[in-house]
Amino acid sequence: MSEPVKPDRFFYGWYIVASCWFSFFITYGVVIFAIFVFYEPIHTDLGWSRGLFSATYSAGILAMAITGPVIGKLIDVYGGKLIMFAGALIIGTAVFSFSQVTEPWHFFLGYITAGVGLAASSGISINAIISRWFQKRRGLAIGITYTGMGAGGFVMSPIAEFLIQSMDWQSTMLIFAILIWSTLIPLTLLVIKSDPYQLGLEPDGITTNTIDSSKKVTRSEVYAALPGISLSEAVRTSKFWVVVFVFFTALFSSNGTFSQVQPFVLDLGFSTTTAATLLSLIGLLAAITKFTYGYLSDKIPIKRILSFSTAGATIAPLLLLTVSALDIPKWVFLLCPIPLGIAATAFSTLVPIAAASAFGIRHIGAISGSLTSCMLLGMAAGPLFMGTMHDATGAYTIPAAIAAIGMSIAIICLILGPKLVYEEPQTSS
Repeated sequence: MSEPVKPDRFFYGWYIVASCWFSFFITYGVVIFAIFVFYEPIHTDLGWSRGLFSATYSAGILAMAITGPVIGKLIDVYGGKLIMFAGALIIGTAVFSFSQVTEPWHFFLGYITAGVGLAASSGISINAIISRWFQKRRGLAIGITYTGMGAGGFVMSPIAEFLIQSMDWQSTMLIFAILIWSTLIPLTLLVIKSDPYQLGLEPDGITTNTIDSSKKVTRSEVYAALPGISLSEAVRTSKFWVVVFVFFTALFSSNGTFSQVQPFVLDLGFSTTTAATLLSLIGLLAAITKFTYGYLSDKIPIKRILSFSTAGATIAPLLLLTVSALDIPKWVFLLCPIPLGIAATAFSTLVPIAAASAFGIRHIGAISGSLTSCMLLGMAAGPLFMGTMHDATGAYTIPAAIAAIGMSIAIICLILGPKLVYEEPQTSS
């Protein structure tokens, strides 16, 4: 077998990373981070409650979760480029519809549509694409790509605040829709390639004799040569369900806490500018965190990284609990962006890394899509639970306590659970 040879030219995979980074920057910056800046003006204009706004947000995340496995399977069959293109069209349309809402069901429908578009244009497609373009440097590539999420939150939240103050929230939504259409659609069409074999390359830009370049092979033949097990085989392992529980619980707690940062900060008597600044700070910390976790995953077992991020993320609901229930200075809650940004935002980065590490990359689309869906179920349930429990009890004490307990159980499951390492099945001679 010949030795791997690195190509002389710049590896095209880094153009893929840059394009996927920008997709995260725009889509998550608008739909996941900046959307909370719209709560106060929408509440003022339309009178919607905190629970209703949280439920709308959760409906969109739930749509991402439900469609995730289907989108993952479609990516395995048709490639990520086509799915990302469709997602860009859908999410731009959804954000445009936000500028026209007058009734709660309008916003529900729009956010559900945005959830489907977000699943297709960003997370699930990008997980599969980057995992196939990189092997040895997969963690680094994913870490760089996922900094786009945090950078989008850091930039888009204050931009949304500025535009709303300068014009109104409807015009701001319209501007964001045009931005999505005019950037993501051409970027996907012109740059994105579903896998390196389309350009006669292999992961990391290293040429080996794994694939005979002199013969034309189909995508299914290429993927059949890759290591990994199917989704049906993965769900029969204990490590799959440990990962599912950890991701669900972590996002239930973390996103539930994150979704209440702005309204709780306003409850404590701070200004809307302070609340928007905190959301922006979470985005900045997330950008640094996602790169760091991705980089370290090439050097440290994924189980250790997951354990650390889960333990760190537990601090966020504990801060919400103590400030809500105890007579301590209100400014203590302003520390919440630290655990949210440094630990809680790591999990979306770790999904494709955990999937590839534990189950291989042959069916990375379906497995990563399913794990992402479980994570998104927690991401959807957390804000809904936090918002409705607050409306029912007038405080965050009970939901914050439940979130912290769930995170503690997740840490125990990780420590006592199986190794998250894929091993090729042994065949009898």
